[in-house]
Amino acid sequence: MISSKELRFKEIREGTESMSMDVQKQKALEQKLELLKNQALVIVQATSPYRTGNLSRSFKIRLIEGGFEIYTDVSYMVYTEEKWISPKWRGRQNPNEAWFKETTEFIADYIARNLGGQYVPA
Repeated sequence: MISSKELRFKEIREGTESMSMDVQKQKALEQKLELLKNQALVIVQATSPYRTGNLSRSFKIRLIEGGFEIYTDVSYMVYTEEKWISPKWRGRQNPNEAWFKETTEFIADYIARNLGGQYVPA
């Protein structure tokens, strides 16, 4: 026959094991998110327009509430993404037009699939 003391100990042990599993799951999720964050940075660096490599090397990552952001302080980055309207380009299309938008959508989908979700563009 199991005493009330033994029963209580068993409940505590099972509760501790359950908490331990929750901590392990949380730690595994944090490791996965760290990996995905670093992969996202590599994807942006790899897909950025490359002439001198300055733009690619300038991307950094920082944590924000609810996630992370990839940013650069290179002032000309905005021009790598937009349509060319200057007469200088003689009507040619920017070969990099919308590269950042496409890359961020790819990353959002990649992260969602890796976390068991689905990315739905806005």
